[in-house]
Amino acid sequence: MEDLIAVLTGGSVQFLAALVFLYVQLKVFKSVRYTGGERPPGTPSLPLIGHFHHLSFGMPHHSLATIAEKYGPIVWLELGAVNVVVVTSSDVAREILKIQDHIFASRPSEVMVDMVFKKAQDLIWSPLNDHYRLARKMFTTELLSQKRMD
Repeated sequence: MEDLIAVLTGGSVQFLAALVFLYVQLKVFKSVRYTGGERPPGTPSLPLIGHFHHLSFGMPHHSLATIAEKYGPIVWLELGAVNVVVVTSSDVAREILKIQDHIFASRPSEVMVDMVFKKAQDLIWSPLNDHYRLARKMFTTELLSQKRMD
């Protein structure tokens, strides 16, 4: 019995506590799932690091090419806490950047930006809408006019 107590008072208690903590964390992360709608296909991800393990070996563009061969031209990746949509086809990229650019042009709203910049009403943080177009027009015609530059 004394031998068992001597073993448990060593580093094994911390090791067992770390294993239990890791097990609980994995269960919690596994229970949290994305429920925001349909997203593009992607490879299975690991908790906390996401898909970084796919990009860490070799050159990242080769890893993305092999992922695209398996899952298609649009792939969903989780890089840590950041969700990324990777487009590997030039035709699909042209569709997104030229034809449907108004859908992807806005930035996500941030709490600090709303507090500091009055709910994103300036030229930099404003979403793409009529107010942004008016602010950009005023900026280019009034502040960047030839008369102001001279």
